[in-house]
Amino acid sequence: MFQQVGGELKGTVRTLISHIAELNEVTHAIQGENYCFYHGKAGAGKPFAAFLLTENALKVEIMTDPGVEFQDPERWTGDSGHKPYFLWWLLGRKQKKEFTVTIKEQVKYAMDLITQSYLQTLSTYHELKKSPIYATSDQSVANWPQP
Repeated sequence: MFQQVGGELKGTVRTLISHIAELNEVTHAIQGENYCFYHGKAGAGKPFAAFLLTENALKVEIMTDPGVEFQDPERWTGDSGHKPYFLWWLLGRKQKKEFTVTIKEQVKYAMDLITQSYLQTLSTYHELKKSPIYATSDQSVANWPQP
């Protein structure tokens, strides 16, 4: 995953991953080309944030609740071209937003945006946690490669 990423960006990505991992009950795992962050078990439900790495930039997709005001005074985010995951829509209307990070100085603001996503999707996670889908998932992140 990190093979194509430049040195400074690699450090920026690792810093963001460590900050996100400090949020309560967050797991993270590689899913295809994305590095995903989940409430609770990785792979049970959909991520509240996902990274897609390119050589010169980190593309971040976050799930948000259109019914809750999203604070982005610097106007980094735009609506993602992807449709929301069906299960997220079913449990509560969600939409994806995306932004790009290229330098370490952007980490603090990126964490502000990611933390909003984490908080806005927390209630959906608690609903999902009650579902049989979540209860039967035994995917473990113990065997996932770490950055």
